Amino acid sequence: MGLDIEKVAMLTSMVDKLIQMKRVDNALDESVVEDLIQKSLFISGVPYSDDEIAAVKRDVAYKYQIQAHPGESILADYEQTNWYDDRKAEIQQNFWTRYKNYLIDEKHFSPNVVSTLGNDTLDQKLMNYILDPKADYGKPVLKRGLIIGDVQSGKTSTYIGFICKAADAGYKVFILLTGTIESLRQQTQERVEEGFIGIDMSANTTGGKRVGVGLDNKPIHAMALTSRASDFRGNSDKIAVSLGADKDAVVFVIKKNTTTLTKLTKWLIDLNADPRTHKIDMPMLMIDDEADNASINTSSDKEDPTKINKLIRKLADVFTKSNYVGFTATPFANVFIDPETTEKMETHDLFPEDFIVALPTPSNYIGPTRIFPKDAEFHSQLVYITDAGREEEDGYSFYFKHKKDWKGKLPESMTDAIYAFYLANAIRDLLRNDYRNPIWFEEAVECTPNDTVSRRKIWEDNPQIVLEGNIINPEIDTIRTITTKQDRNPNSGNLYFDSGIEGKGKFRYLTPRECMLFMGFKDMDYWKLKNNNVAFHKGDQLFSRDKIIRMAGNSIPVKLLEGVFWQILQIDKLMDKDDGCSQ
Repeated sequence: MGLDIEKVAMLTSMVDKLIQMKRVDNALDESVVEDLIQKSLFISGVPYSDDEIAAVKRDVAYKYQIQAHPGESILADYEQTNWYDDRKAEIQQNFWTRYKNYLIDEKHFSPNVVSTLGNDTLDQKLMNYILDPKADYGKPVLKRGLIIGDVQSGKTSTYIGFICKAADAGYKVFILLTGTIESLRQQTQERVEEGFIGIDMSANTTGGKRVGVGLDNKPIHAMALTSRASDFRGNSDKIAVSLGADKDAVVFVIKKNTTTLTKLTKWLIDLNADPRTHKIDMPMLMIDDEADNASINTSSDKEDPTKINKLIRKLADVFTKSNYVGFTATPFANVFIDPETTEKMETHDLFPEDFIVALPTPSNYIGPTRIFPKDAEFHSQLVYITDAGREEEDGYSFYFKHKKDWKGKLPESMTDAIYAFYLANAIRDLLRNDYRNPIWFEEAVECTPNDTVSRRKIWEDNPQIVLEGNIINPEIDTIRTITTKQDRNPNSGNLYFDSGIEGKGKFRYLTPRECMLFMGFKDMDYWKLKNNNVAFHKGDQLFSRDKIIRMAGNSIPVKLLEGVFWQILQIDKLMDKDDGCSQ
C-alpha cells in the first residue's frame, strides 16, 4: 500500500505545533525531530507505518531548512523612541497569531520565514517606525516610509502581517492603495479578506462567508467597506458607518483612481471628521502597494502636483495620526522625489522621509543575483538575445520609437519569449510543485523513479519541464500529449525534483493529480476519486496511481490549449486597438 498522505499531513502539523511551543525551530537536528515525532505519535494514538514516519521527517526537514535573515533599515532619526518595544508585552496579538498560524498551516510558509517576519521585520522595525496609536502628539502628524522587496518575494504577506500587528496595537483604519487595475485590486482584496478580516465581503453573492483566518470560527473584529466585487465607488459613500476606538477595524482596498480617492476622502470627512477641524482624531495606516506606480508627483512644478499624488496626500491629511508606507520592488522613482519642500502638511510629497526598509528574501528565493552573474547558480539557464536592437531603415532600433509610428518587425527572440511566457504560465497553473505543501511533496516522491541508467535516459530524452531551482524551462516550446504511462520513454515530460531519499533519482514524472489537471479536471475531482477509491484484494485500491494516469491519457492537454488560446485572444484584442503597430 502507498502512503496515507492525509495521515502524514496531520502528524507533520502536530510536530510543527510542538516545535513552535518549545521554540526549537532554530535548533532542529535529527534527534530533536525524532523526539518530537515520538511525542506526537503518543498524543495522536494513531498507528503509523515506518514509511509514513519517514515521510513526516522529510516534510519537517524541508520546511525548516528555508531561512530568512533580517533585513536592513535606514532611519531619519536613529535615536527615536521604540514605542512598540515598550508596549509589546501588554498587547494581545490576536490578529497576528491567527495570521501566523494561517501562513504556516494553510499556506505552507516556512516557520523560520514567518518567525523572521514577525519578530524582526514587524516587531523590531516597522511597528517601531510608525506612530504610536495611543500617543498624544498635540498636532497632526504624518510619517512616511518605504519598504523595498524583491519581485514575488513576499511583500503582500508582509503588509498583511503589518496590518495585523498594527490592528493588535490599536490602529482601526487601514487604507490599501493597489495600483490602477481592477483585477489586481480584487486579488489584493481577496488576500486581505483571507489574511486579516476572515470574511468574504461580497455579501450579496456569498452572504459574508468565512474565509482564510476566519475559518477558526472565532469572533470577527474587522471589516472592509470594499469587496471583491466593488471598489469604493457607486453607492459606497451612502454607507453609514462610524469609525471609533471601540469599533471594529475597517479596511479600504482601493485603486489609485481620482474618482475613488475623491469619494473616499469626502465620505470620511462628511461622516467621521470633527466639523471644526475637518480631521479624524484617529491613527491611520495607509499602505501603497507598487508605490512607484501612479503615486509619484511627476509635475515639474512641485507646488502643483499631479492629480493622483495630490489626492493621496489629501486623503492622508484627513487623520491626525497618519502613516504613509509605500511597498515596491523598484524604488528609484520614490527615493528621487525632491524632499526639499516648503509646502504645508496636506501638500507634502510622498518622499520616504522617516524610514526605508529592505525586506529579507527567503533562502529558496531565486532572483537576479542567482541568475545573472557569470558564476551564478542558475546562469547556465539564461537564453541570450542576439537579434534585438538591429538598425532599421531610418537608422533607429525598434524600441527607440513610439509604437504608433513604428512599422517594423519584432525580433524572432521576442515572439519566442512571448510564446514561452504563455506556455510557462499555463504549465505553472497546472503543476503542483510547491513542495512546501506536504501532500504535493509526497505525491512527487511517489512519482520519483529509482536512480538507474535507464531512468536517467528518460530524463535526458524527454522534455525537461522544470529545471533545478523549480524554474519552468524557458526553452520549452511544445507540450506533449498526456501519455497513458509516465514511467516510460517517451513520456509527457519530467520535472527536476530532489527528494533527498537515497537511491532515488533527481527528477520525477507528472503525478496522477497533475495528469488530471492537464486534462481539464480540478483538484476537487481528484480528491473525490481518491476519497471514493474502493479497496479490495489485500488492501489494494481499485484505482491505483498508474490506472488514474491511464484514465487521464492519451490526449492533448485540454487546459493547456484553453490557456494558450485565451491568451492569444487577449493579444489579438490588444493588436486590434494598436495604432498601426504591425507584427
